[in-house]
Amino acid sequence: MSWRRRFTVAGCLKRAMVAAPLVVMLVGGSAVGAQAASPAWTIANSANATLTGGNIESVSCSAATACTAVGTDLNASGLHVTLAERWNGTRWQRQPTPNPTGDTTSSVAPALLGVSCPTASFCAAVGNYQSGFAASGMADTWNGQQWTSQSFPAPVDSDGWQLFGVSCTSARFCEAVGGYFDEDTGVNDTFAATWNGTSWSLQPTVNPDPNDRI
Repeated sequence: MSWRRRFTVAGCLKRAMVAAPLVVMLVGGSAVGAQAASPAWTIANSANATLTGGNIESVSCSAATACTAVGTDLNASGLHVTLAERWNGTRWQRQPTPNPTGDTTSSVAPALLGVSCPTASFCAAVGNYQSGFAASGMADTWNGQQWTSQSFPAPVDSDGWQLFGVSCTSARFCEAVGGYFDEDTGVNDTFAATWNGTSWSLQPTVNPDPNDRI
């Protein structure tokens, strides 16, 4: 199965199942009974999508007053666009985010799937979108004021690739992971990349023995 098919089918099914306004669970309040000494989960409404539909995929906090959540929702034209929201300790506020060039049809469907915010003034987010018949990854960074799209190298010999997660220790170091369809071997392989504060660079990863693949 190539990354083309996996992205298209899985992405459509997930978005078809999500139709409720966006909500995020936050720690706060007091529990009762045997859990009286532990904090309880409460629901805080996030900024509603322009149209019904949308999804929050990942959240990262550097402090109780600085959290960022990312995902996707629909704009006024009914197209999927990237989504980022910021929690300041009191409420969620939507942030403007870049979208892939050519996001003019529903098939592009960009979505941010992972985010990491080691400080209040830096976040890195990764995700995917559909480019023609193949999936492509994308990466954005937050500098405390705005989100900026960053160039990300595609794996060599890839025919469709995706980014699923990212983790950062500072504004100068992040690791992002994903997978791609290798045209030479005809199988899906893993890959990783590192952020040095300026650019992303691919790293080799260990893949399962081809004989052990399903």
